[in-house]
Amino acid sequence: MLCHNSTAIQLAVLFEKPIVFLSTDELNASEMGPVTAMIASRLGKSVINVDDGLDKIDWPKELCVDPGKYAVYRNRYVKTNGSPEKPHWDIVIDHI
Repeated sequence: MLCHNSTAIQLAVLFEKPIVFLSTDELNASEMGPVTAMIASRLGKSVINVDDGLDKIDWPKELCVDPGKYAVYRNRYVKTNGSPEKPHWDIVIDHI
């Protein structure tokens, strides 16, 4: 997944898919820059500034998934640890 900041990050984390964080000089200067850097850092990733070129990127590192960091992110931001592993509509139906 290529992104700078999106709720789709949560899906990539849930399904343990690689995430490549992209930015530009303009995005880095905006309020989006620090947010993107924080999310990338929590997942063990770098933010790639495409304005700097793409020739010095460690692609194997950027395309890997750190299961430990993904699990921490998932439990902290996406899903409550110990909650059922099923769609939210099934949880509601079971409760009703």
